[in-house]
Parts: sequence; C-alpha cells; structure tokens
Amino acid sequence: MAKKKYDIDALLEAGKDAHLTDNFVDISQTNNVDGEQFVKLKLNEIDDNPLQPRKTVRDEELQELKKSIELHGLIHPITVMRVSDKKLVLLAGQRRLLAYKYLNKEEIPAIIREDDRFKNLAKLDMLNDATIAKVFFEISVSENESREPLTPLELALSIDEVLKKKVYKSVNEVAKVLGKSKAYISKIYSTLKLAKPILKDIEETRGVGHIEALYELQKIKDENLQVDLYKKLKAGEINIDNIKVYSVVKKKSATPYDFKITKQNVQLKISTKALSEDKKKAMQQELQNIIDKYVS
Repeated sequence: MAKKKYDIDALLEAGKDAHLTDNFVDISQTNNVDGEQFVKLKLNEIDDNPLQPRKTVRDEELQELKKSIELHGLIHPITVMRVSDKKLVLLAGQRRLLAYKYLNKEEIPAIIREDDRFKNLAKLDMLNDATIAKVFFEISVSENESREPLTPLELALSIDEVLKKKVYKSVNEVAKVLGKSKAYISKIYSTLKLAKPILKDIEETRGVGHIEALYELQKIKDENLQVDLYKKLKAGEINIDNIKVYSVVKKKSATPYDFKITKQNVQLKISTKALSEDKKKAMQQELQNIIDKYVS
C-alpha cells in the first residue's frame, strides 16, 4: 500500500494564532468520562473549523460571556475533533474560544472527540478533503444545534457553502445527512433569497427564526414590501397568515376559449366540458347564424 498522505491543509486552515506546540496534548493525560476525553488545551493547539456554521458572533454576546467566565469560569467546555496525531479542530464553542482569547488565557477546558471514519479512511489511504469536509459539516451542525439552535441564515449559508464546494451534490443529499426532510432544508436554503436588509438583521440580531414565515416572505417579489412585513412580523404585529395574503400567487383560471383572427381565416376553440347538451346546441346554432351572416 502506498504511503499515507493527508491532504487536509487546504480545508482545515488554521487560525492566525493556531500553531501546534512541541508539547502537544497526550491522550494518555486526559480524563475519560462516558467515553469522551476531557482535557485542558492550549489555545494555539486548536485549529479553526472552516465549515463552522456559526459565522458571526455579536459583540454584546461576547462581552456577556467574558463577564460570565470571569465570575464563574467556563461552565461548558468546548468540543474539538482529533483528525490526526497532531491536528485538533474546533467543533463547537467558537464564542467560548474567542472569549478566552480576549481574556488572554492560555488554556481552555475541552472535550476531545474522535470519529472512526477518520481512522478507517486513514487505514485505507482515503482520508482527503472531501471526506473530512463531510464529517466536519455534519458534526459541526449537530454540535451547534444541540447547544443553541442555528439561525435559518446560519444553516442556509453552511448549506450553500458545502454545495458550492461540491461536498454534496444536492439539497436532498444534505437533508439526508442532517436527518431532515428535503422540504425543510429547501425552505431553510430559500432564506438566502430574502432582501438584503432582512438578511443583515438576521445576521446581526438573530432576527426572526420562524422558518415557514421566512419561506413565505421570500416568495414576495417586492423587496420593500418584504422588509416592511418582516419588521411587522418581528414586532409581533402580524403572523404567517398575514404574509400569505401577499405571498400566495393565485393562479389565473384558464380562458375557456381561444380566438384568433388572421388575414386568411378565423380560428375559434371553445371548451364545452362545463356546458350541458342544450347549451351546446344553442351555441352551435348561434355560431352558425353568425357564420351565415358574414360568409355567403
């Protein structure tokens, strides 16, 4: 078998201050509880997750977290994934890690997770960017959702990212790996069509998390109306039923006839499905009279 070569640097790009130390954490020095490894890690031993679904951290949230850590310590450790002997990547706890960096701390409590897919693929010499990306996307979304649900925009952006990078071929494939219905993931993904002011508000304030309401909003072509309805929805002044008044496009009933006049002839097609036999006969007679009047 060929010598193993792990091409993971392009995908698992470390943060600016992420440099592994010579004294990298030894798994034998960790505490095991319920199958998970608990340890204190140096901040510069943890690589950023390029598929982190939580894209932004609000300053006020970070300030509150810093105060809480200073007063009570870190209640929930961060979670990292061991990819190789000297590669730990953040799975969950982006805000906690940032808060520790701002507090100039050197170490942070962490849970080290391992995934058999990495071990098995490494043995088969198949550990590559695509397989790593899939593992990290699936676990990162799950880890974040279990602590604080992602906003529709955060999840939509993550889905968009893995689709553009061709980690997955379709929305349907993403839905399967996340254990969600295709309809639900499609609605999440459609939030990217919302007007920019709405997307900005969701990003900055976490905005409205009602998936169905946002789905109905993005159907409205008038962006000014979209934004106005969004503000009212956020303020609790309207609900999804009020939005549907504008989003549901009523289909025009098909014209029961097709009438066309050209230089050489007249074409007339009439649907008679809804007519009784008596009305059909009456119409036939009237049309015959018109034909007799103009065509001699």
